[in-house]
Amino acid sequence: MHRFLLGFAVIALGLASAPAAAQTLTPEERFELGQKHMRRGYYQKAMEQFSALRNLNRESPYSVKAELA
Repeated sequence: MHRFLLGFAVIALGLASAPAAAQTLTPEERFELGQKHMRRGYYQKAMEQFSALRNLNRESPYSVKAELA
């Protein structure tokens, strides 16, 4: 039982830290990730990356590219 709870806690902590890792992407990396999602047909995920890029990095040249994508 203790192993189960420990395993669950480790997984929960890993999932909780995942969004924080996504915040550390550079504008270029976020744009490339959006492009990758577009090529694979994951349009909703692509839109999420492009929207985040436009909202978090308005001064970046990639923000304009994200708007066009």
